[in-house]
Amino acid sequence: MRTASWITTALAACLVLSLPAASSAEDAAGQDARQAGTEQLAKAAQNPVADMMSVPFQDNIGLGYGPGNGQTQNVLNIQPVIPLHVTEDWNVITRTILPIVTQPSFTGGAATTGLGNLTTTAPRRPARRSP
Repeated sequence: MRTASWITTALAACLVLSLPAASSAEDAAGQDARQAGTEQLAKAAQNPVADMMSVPFQDNIGLGYGPGNGQTQNVLNIQPVIPLHVTEDWNVITRTILPIVTQPSFTGGAATTGLGNLTTTAPRRPARRSP
């Protein structure tokens, strides 16, 4: 009876010890898949004509403006990228740059904030088809 109890205990211990190994193998496979997806998303984000909508912001701060070079100029660029599916074969990727400029006064008054020149490009490209 003692031998059967010992064998049962040993089998139970092996079963318990094998579960975390299987789970960690599944976790590693899932982590690899997530990392591959993250890498593909990073590549698409760097591609200016990727079929992906994004709205990046770019803030440019200029120090040393104005009389005595003691003021600051700020330009916030809002840059939405919007893909449009025109036909089954063609896409248009719109890229817009809308600058919001805060310009210090050169006469000692208050700074002025307003919109800069809007720039839009809309290149067309063939649609990629999934294999």
